[in-house]
Amino acid sequence: YILANHISASPAAGDAILKLGANARNSINGEVLYGDIALRITSPTSTAETANVRIRLVNAGSLVTPLTLSGAGVLDVTGSYQVDGTQVVGNRVVDSRLDDVINSGDATTDGVIDALRDLVLAHGLGAAA
Repeated sequence: YILANHISASPAAGDAILKLGANARNSINGEVLYGDIALRITSPTSTAETANVRIRLVNAGSLVTPLTLSGAGVLDVTGSYQVDGTQVVGNRVVDSRLDDVINSGDATTDGVIDALRDLVLAHGLGAAA
C-alpha cells in the first residue's frame, strides 16, 4: 500500500500526484527514462474531482503516451489493438448514420446498407450516436 499525499495551495489540472518512473542506461552509458506511470489530476474542483492514469514509454528515443485511463472509465489507446502482432480493432466510429432506419426506399440498396451496418456494429467498429 503506497499513499502519496500531494499538498498544494493551488492544485491544478495536469498535476502528477503519484509518479513511478524507470530509468536505465543506454548503449553509450547515458541515463534514460524508459517509461513512467502517473496518476494525474484532471479537475481539482470540489465535488467534481477527476483524475487519470497515464502510461508513457520510450519509443525511438522519445517518450510517447500509448495509454491513458480516465476516472470515467475511458481507455484512450494511441496506436492499434493487436493480438500476437495482428491488428484486431482500429478506431471506433460513433456516427448518427449507424441507426436502424431504412431510408433509401430501395429494397436492394437497403439490404446491402443494412448488412454493412450490422457488420460494423457486430464487430464493434462503430456505434450509433
